Amino acid sequence: QAYRYRPLPVALAHATPTQARRVHAYYIAGIKQPEISRREGVHSSKVSVSIRRGLRNMRRCYDGLFQKE
Repeated sequence: QAYRYRPLPVALAHATPTQARRVHAYYIAGIKQPEISRREGVHSSKVSVSIRRGLRNMRRCYDGLFQKE
């Protein structure tokens, strides 16, 4: 059975712009969270929470695609 997939940009669209930017910076560009927080002028905990929530929102894009039948 072939799985349907959704490209990363579609999944990122389920996150807020800030979440998407930080998820991309951390996971795609490989920038460490303290560096993201320094560049954006926010506390590192804000970046951490934003990334976690962004991933949660992105997961909604894939809900139900990989359930066993």
